[in-house]
Amino acid sequence: MGQTEDRLTDIYADHPQWNSFVSTVKKADPLLIHLKGLSGSSSALWAASVLPSLPGMHLFILPDMETAAYFYNDLGTFLSGYEVKLLPSSFKRHIKYGQQDPSNKILRIEILRMLSGEKKKLVVVTWPEALAEKVADRKTLLGNSIKLKAGDELSLSHLEDLLTGQGFRLVDFV
Repeated sequence: MGQTEDRLTDIYADHPQWNSFVSTVKKADPLLIHLKGLSGSSSALWAASVLPSLPGMHLFILPDMETAAYFYNDLGTFLSGYEVKLLPSSFKRHIKYGQQDPSNKILRIEILRMLSGEKKKLVVVTWPEALAEKVADRKTLLGNSIKLKAGDELSLSHLEDLLTGQGFRLVDFV
């Protein structure tokens, strides 16, 4: 984050209602907050000034994909020290058209993996349509995951057995 962004979040942190807001947020758990009267990038600036005072992971649900994308971009610019992710829909366009987007599915899986981990400084931005898609619960997801890392040695036949055991079928090209 640059000096300009630091100064902007400092200005928001100096707002007379900032301390009151942070105190209210810290008292409630779980928490749902709806802020009104903010326009443009001011909601992302407000969030960027408040989040460092709040522990845990944070989820922002915006009204639609476009609003979520703008908020995600602004928040990523203003907020340092956090991993900011956009949870997309699995579909290219609206879910009713049924055209899945493989890259979005990969992003969703990555974010779900992060949510099931212990990452404390994570912020997820999404919208209702993307959030409403069904996903496996944490136990199922962890039970059906294969963890590999660089340098691991695994025989091809063992990997094939693991994958076919989880319902994959062998094809010539992926």
